[in-house]
Amino acid sequence: MMILEEIVGAIIDPVFIILMLIIFYYFFKKRVFLILSLLFFIMFGIFPLNKILNESLLVHDEWNASDVTGFIILGGNNDRVLKGLEIAKNYPDKKVIFTGGTSLFSETSQAQKAKFFLSSVRNEEILYESKSVNTFENAKFTYEKFKPDKELYIIVTSGYHYKRSIEIFKKVGWNVKSFLKKEENYNFFKSCCGYSPFNNLYKLTENFSFTRTVLREYVALLYYRLKY
Repeated sequence: MMILEEIVGAIIDPVFIILMLIIFYYFFKKRVFLILSLLFFIMFGIFPLNKILNESLLVHDEWNASDVTGFIILGGNNDRVLKGLEIAKNYPDKKVIFTGGTSLFSETSQAQKAKFFLSSVRNEEILYESKSVNTFENAKFTYEKFKPDKELYIIVTSGYHYKRSIEIFKKVGWNVKSFLKKEENYNFFKSCCGYSPFNNLYKLTENFSFTRTVLREYVALLYYRLKY
């Protein structure tokens, strides 16, 4: 499954798509391929399409700490571990569950790596699940291991990953909400693009990379909705 995800991720990579269109233009001499390559370059590298698509994947919820039993930190990247550190420190009386197994590139589970850092804050009420390799297994294995009943837990993950995570955890049986809270006077386009939507024009590599991440998330969301 992880290998398939990497293959799909490579195919929908914006840089790969643009290069293929240029190659098609070179061999077939069809102007449409050149036009499409320029169009995709502008959409993926310059126009803030990735920010708009990312904003659509966010989930905002209202919750009070007094109603929360704990927080579930999904493995995947270091930013989530850092957020887990912050939560473990700011909510000392709440459970913290970190879920994440091994990857193609490491035999050490994400939970094991996270434990090294989270244990520096506190050891009590920090729980780990280290066998899952995708979001569905994150939800399923933690549910089976910790048997949460109807207690409220708060999902903590990357912005683009919230919609899929919330949907899957609820489908498995968890009572969860998003860590994100909607700001007062929230505006979709202001939130995603700010007042200067083109202020990252010079960061083409970063723009292409983030667009790839967001596109992969939409494909994964569609896959999970069809499968589960």
